[in-house]
Amino acid sequence: GGMVRTILIECGADFFCPLVFHQNRGAGLADFAVVSEGAAVPDSLVMQKVGEIQEIPICGSAFSELAQETVTLARLADYPIVSLAEGTSSHDFYSDLFLRHDLPLSPDVEVETIDQVLPAVRCNLGIGFVPREMLVAVPELTGVYPLTLDEPIAPCSILFQRKNQPLSIAAKHLRQMLLGDRSHEVKKLPTQ
Repeated sequence: GGMVRTILIECGADFFCPLVFHQNRGAGLADFAVVSEGAAVPDSLVMQKVGEIQEIPICGSAFSELAQETVTLARLADYPIVSLAEGTSSHDFYSDLFLRHDLPLSPDVEVETIDQVLPAVRCNLGIGFVPREMLVAVPELTGVYPLTLDEPIAPCSILFQRKNQPLSIAAKHLRQMLLGDRSHEVKKLPTQ
């Protein structure tokens, strides 16, 4: 029909989501899933790039002095860290980033989803990392301060994923809107 069944999955809660999407698609519950790059993807899905997000470090008012200068990852490692739970692609990404700078990633607080990082940081539990787009107001109002790294974190690609099956007219239109000129950038994954 003319209905689009879409699953939008937030960055960081992405480790099991493509598998959940794959299982739900068989039940006719979804045409699309949007997840962050690095997520575990079943072989039967087609992946296409939608766009990029820029993650930045953030802190609460107790550490707001960090927002007045450019900081290094090594300096941030001296503070408590708020991270997504082990086993997520976000945790793996930051473990690798810290390791490349010869730093251990030892989070003091682990949360399950990216939207839980902001309240933990606002309560001064540590330094977190979130997409810049999540910061919607001035720090004095939100209690969350963006930090500037001397080496900015590389933008993270967002992937559009759908099972290789025909789409409804509405789903095709949404797909065109999401992909714009990028509809030729298709990575087909082998089937089992």
